[in-house]
Amino acid sequence: MPNMVLFSGSSHYDLSQKVADRLGMEL
Repeated sequence: MPNMVLFSGSSHYDLSQKVADRLGMEL
């Protein structure tokens, strides 16, 4: 998914990190 950008707020950082890891992306 090269055209995807993942934004993360500070309230659910752990969840955002898990999603990023699952998608093979960096926050």
